[in-house]
Amino acid sequence: MVKKFLVILIQCGFYFTGKSQVTIMNTGFDDLVLGKTESQLEEIIGFKGKTLNPEEYLNTEANGRKKENLPEFKKQFDQCIIYKHIMPIPVSKVFVKSGKVIMIEISSFPDFTKPICLDAKTKEGLKFWDSKQAVEKLYGKESRSDTSADGTMTFIYYDSKGIGFGLTNNEVRIIYYY
Repeated sequence: MVKKFLVILIQCGFYFTGKSQVTIMNTGFDDLVLGKTESQLEEIIGFKGKTLNPEEYLNTEANGRKKENLPEFKKQFDQCIIYKHIMPIPVSKVFVKSGKVIMIEISSFPDFTKPICLDAKTKEGLKFWDSKQAVEKLYGKESRSDTSADGTMTFIYYDSKGIGFGLTNNEVRIIYYY
């Protein structure tokens, strides 16, 4: 019994070691990048997420933030596809317009995504859990910023670069590509 347990433990260790390769995020995460079609999106993720139209999204997912401050509304998306399952990639929301991916939200929430997120970084080298100072060092002064209705998250956007960040306790926890 102990031998079987050790074999399983060793196999799991190899699996997690293999999954912790550095992922460079350019305009998305791994194969999920801006411009993919909805069918490519489903093929990459492996299942359909929950689809919301813009009004449903604003009422349920925008967390009381003003529509005009949200980059997804500046992109005028047709639908938001939400993924709230254990997945091999930490994508939580994908925004689609005319059948193509126009914005991707990559999130280190909930905490079970941490093993996947630890080695992921933007092409400039920013990682999840880096500080706001690290963001500013790599990207400069943000185009604009916003705060969640409850004050627990700060959002900073670099519109000319098509990237934004959600920070909690001064740590990057969400990365937006748009």
